Amino acid sequence: MDFLLLLFLSISPSYAVEAYSYPKQNKVSIDSEVLAGCFLKEINKYPNQTRTTEPNFVYRDNKIEQRTGKLAQCDFDHDQFFHYMIGGPDRCDYSTGQESKLRAWVISQSDNTIDPVKLFREALKLNGGSTFNATLTIHQLLRNEARYKSKAYFYKSTPAQEKAFWNKFVDIRGDLEERGKDKGFEADHQGSWYRMWGIMGYRFSLNRGSYNDQESMTCGYSEKGLISSQIKALKANSTAIAAEAIKYPMDFIGDYQPGADRPGKMAVNLAGSHIATIIEDSTHKRALSLQTFPDDNVCENQGYLEQD
Repeated sequence: MDFLLLLFLSISPSYAVEAYSYPKQNKVSIDSEVLAGCFLKEINKYPNQTRTTEPNFVYRDNKIEQRTGKLAQCDFDHDQFFHYMIGGPDRCDYSTGQESKLRAWVISQSDNTIDPVKLFREALKLNGGSTFNATLTIHQLLRNEARYKSKAYFYKSTPAQEKAFWNKFVDIRGDLEERGKDKGFEADHQGSWYRMWGIMGYRFSLNRGSYNDQESMTCGYSEKGLISSQIKALKANSTAIAAEAIKYPMDFIGDYQPGADRPGKMAVNLAGSHIATIIEDSTHKRALSLQTFPDDNVCENQGYLEQD
């Protein structure tokens, strides 16, 4: 089933992005271990929050709310979350209800200043320290902003609003198409930003199966937890790769144009999967300790973005 859903994702139409004003002049890559450590430092600021990456049982359904104007909710289910992640037409559009507050914070910041650590810090604050909910809030907001032209997302915006929104974020790629497609620069500022949080959420969602699946919710933290974590990491990594690799055979279908930058987007996906695995293992005492965290200077000065 996952393959068919990825196929649906690959043939979904893409939409032109609004030009970004602050592209870096050198290609950069994400050091996932360092960034995971920076995220863990932020998570550690909430000692009263249960150390878990699990989702809640129930979330708001943004799609129904936007259609009807009435509050709606749906139970959390891993398979349904996969539908959500790829934008399936029958998805539950999982929302924490904190997205509008996060958007207001984004707009209040200066241009070219929001980096992943600052964004995660604010999302954690809005969600009371919940790792999964912070990740979901970020992904839901950024993806809606990036895909507002698609009727499937029921999101109202304009090119001017989108330019203002995305100019708040730093360039996490360094090879953006704004530097000149004729020179070989093809990376997508908006897509690179939201996809990392999506694959993080997918990795975390593997901790919960159906609404009443108690074994699924606990086996990851049992004595078999390390093996369970490795299997989940492999599944998340495979999904991260497949999301881009599946586009190559689709090139042979008519005039389908899936876009370029597949290896670059795949690298961002894999970084998200690796970050989430480190966070999950660490919050359950299987990996990093406080002594291995990056120092504040690294986290506050984007030391996790390496120049190639």
